[in-house]
Amino acid sequence: MIQEQIRRWQNDGLPLLFFNHIEKLEIGGDEFTFLHEPGPTPTSQWVMKAVNDRIATLLLVQDRVRYGDMPDEAQQDIQSQLPGNHAFPPETTFPIALVAGNLSPTRIYVVLPTKNIIPSLPFSLSAPFIQDPGRTGILMPGQSPANAWFLEKLGELAARTLLEFLQNTRIPAEERTTAYTLLLPDHPSPQNVIDADLVAPLLQAFAAQWNESQHGHFLTVDGSLASASNCLGIPAPFLEVWPADVLQSIFAEESTQQIISSQITPEDREHLARWCPAWKNFTLNDVFQALTDTIPPRPQSWENLARLWRLGAQVRRNLHWWEYPEKEWPLFPVQGQNGLYPKTDILPPLSDKEKQFTDDELRFLLPWINLVDREWWNFLNDLPEHDRARELKNVLSLPASTSKDPLFKTATEAFFDQNSWEREDGLRWAWIAARLNI
Repeated sequence: MIQEQIRRWQNDGLPLLFFNHIEKLEIGGDEFTFLHEPGPTPTSQWVMKAVNDRIATLLLVQDRVRYGDMPDEAQQDIQSQLPGNHAFPPETTFPIALVAGNLSPTRIYVVLPTKNIIPSLPFSLSAPFIQDPGRTGILMPGQSPANAWFLEKLGELAARTLLEFLQNTRIPAEERTTAYTLLLPDHPSPQNVIDADLVAPLLQAFAAQWNESQHGHFLTVDGSLASASNCLGIPAPFLEVWPADVLQSIFAEESTQQIISSQITPEDREHLARWCPAWKNFTLNDVFQALTDTIPPRPQSWENLARLWRLGAQVRRNLHWWEYPEKEWPLFPVQGQNGLYPKTDILPPLSDKEKQFTDDELRFLLPWINLVDREWWNFLNDLPEHDRARELKNVLSLPASTSKDPLFKTATEAFFDQNSWEREDGLRWAWIAARLNI
C-alpha cells in the first residue's frame, strides 16, 4: 500500500504544491523542485515546477473556507464521516485550491489524485472532499452536500481570481490576458454525464460571481476593461492593418467603444462570446462585410495594406463560389485621396505608354475618377507569386492599366452628372478632349 501511494506521488507531483513549505523533494529517483513567486491576486502564487529537467509554470490559487459558513446539511454530511458524529467549531477552516497552467488531464485532488478526471475544466481542484468507500474518487454532489458546497466555493474562487487578475493594473495588459485561462465552459459537457454532475455546482457558483461583477469583462487594447456593449471584437490580425484608434473610427458607433486586446487567444474569445451573448465576436468575414459600407482610410504602409489583401484572400478561400464578395471590398488606394475603394469604383493606373495628360490636366481629372495608386500597383506586382495578396489580385482580374480614352470617358460622365458646373470647367473639359483627339 505504501509503495502504491509513493508511485502515485511520483506519477503526479501536483499534490506537492498544496504543501506550502516543500521546495525540493526526491521520490523514487525523481527530483521535484518548486519555486514560488507572488501571484496576480492576494490568494495566488506563480509556481515554477521542475521534475528532473521538465519545467512548467503554474498558477496556484489557495483559500480557506469556514465550517460555520456551511449549510446545515453539509455540516451534517461532514459529521457523519467522523467518529462519534463529532462537530467542528464554527471557526474551523478548510483549505481549497485551484491549479491552472497547461495541465493534462485536469482532475480532482484530495491530497492525492483521485480517479475524477474533469476534461471540461481548465484547472485542477483540491479540497477535503468526502471520498467513496474505495477512496479512489469523491462522492457525487448529489450524494454529498459537503462536496457540493466545496465545489461551489471553488467556483466562486475561480471567478473571483479571474476578475481580480483582470483588474490588477500593476500587471502589463498582455500578461493580464492569462486570466482568461480560468474561464470555464458556459455549460457542463453533454458528452460526459459524470463530468457534468461534478462541474454543475462549480459552474453555477462561477456564473453567479461573474454576472454580479460591476467591472467589465473584456480587456481592451489600452489595458482598460469594457462591458460587452463597449467592446468591439475585431480579430487581432486587423490591428496589423490599422492601429486601434483607426479601427475605432471605422467600426465604433459610440465614443466609449474600445477594441478588444489582440493578446486574447481565439479560444478564450469564443468562451467570452458564450458567457456574454450580447457581445459580437467578429469573424474575418464579418469585418469585410462591415467594410463594404465604408470608405476606410488607407493603411500607413503598403505592407499593412498587403496584410489586408491577404486577409481577404483567406476569407475568400472559406466561401462558396456563389458567395464571393471581393468586388465589393474596399481594397484599392487611389491617387489624390486617402480612402480605399472597391473594384467596382476604380480604374487601374494610367498606362505608362499613354501618359498623354499633362500633370495639370491629370490633377483636374482626378476628383472625378478613382485611379489606383501607381506605387501600390507596383508594390503589389513585386510581391512573390505565391503571396496571398497576389492571389487576391489575380482573382480580382483587373486590367494591368487604363488607357486615356476610358479614363477620360469615366471622368467626363461623373463631371457632367452634376446638377450644375462652372462654364470655365466645361470649356477646359472640351479643350482637353480636343487636344487629345478624344
